Amino acid sequence: QKITSRPILLKVVYARYARFLKLTKNTQEAVIWFENNGRRIKSVPTYDPGGGPMNMVKYIYHITNQKLLPNTVYGKINHVINFLSLVDKSGIEQVNGKDLERFTEIYREKNNGQLEDYLAHIATFFINAQAQGFIQEHPFRDISLKMKGANVRVDFIGEEGIKSLLDLRLLDRKSPLEVRDALSCALAYDAGLRVGELYGLDASDINIDEDGDIYIALREGVQKGHKPKTHIYFIFDETKAILKYYLEISRPSLDPREEALLISTHNRRRLNKENVATRIKEFMAKRGIQ
Repeated sequence: QKITSRPILLKVVYARYARFLKLTKNTQEAVIWFENNGRRIKSVPTYDPGGGPMNMVKYIYHITNQKLLPNTVYGKINHVINFLSLVDKSGIEQVNGKDLERFTEIYREKNNGQLEDYLAHIATFFINAQAQGFIQEHPFRDISLKMKGANVRVDFIGEEGIKSLLDLRLLDRKSPLEVRDALSCALAYDAGLRVGELYGLDASDINIDEDGDIYIALREGVQKGHKPKTHIYFIFDETKAILKYYLEISRPSLDPREEALLISTHNRRRLNKENVATRIKEFMAKRGIQ
């Protein structure tokens, strides 16, 4: 109730619903279906000798059985609704090739981002919608679904930064939060874990095999792309030391109310994903790590 009483949030929520309610009934139903059932699409480029010199590559789309992740679904829905707004259409069944051309011109004028990625998001929605019978045709048949990720920054922690991260002499063991945050950073580095994977780890996912080696059992539901269960062994000795201390001393002192590995002091439950990212940034800044 406290959250929904905030005027700014109310305006944001209202604006989203207002945009949704302006869509045609068919498009509303397509959005609702996609929100719950949207599937990953694989696109395979093929040579089309009859396509002319400017359009000789066609794409064959294959709808997989893998559901899109919730954040991905919401992002694609927002892209589609923005697209419809920019081309002055209220329904996906109204979209044609001229709308795609118009959108391309508008997007290039207003954005420095990757147009191809934006179109890939929209195409995924339209291909799903066509397969379900919400539309018969769409102008995204020749769009590649391969994401180029123009906004992804290729940054790496330098050697001195890694030494600082793994220097146990700098760790304040009396602070459960510092131990927790140091563990988050170390596990993310050692195992190449995404924030969402860190967030989803349970204490029971940390195991010791018959040879006494520590490993992480990364469950299917935790990994991006619904990959099968994976055992990760590559963990530095310093990280193992932090992990052992956290599990034996720091985590129990936080009085956890669930199996989550990373515990919040606020409600003694799983530290939410946004706070995992924030705490990592704050810990790195404290150590002076770029």
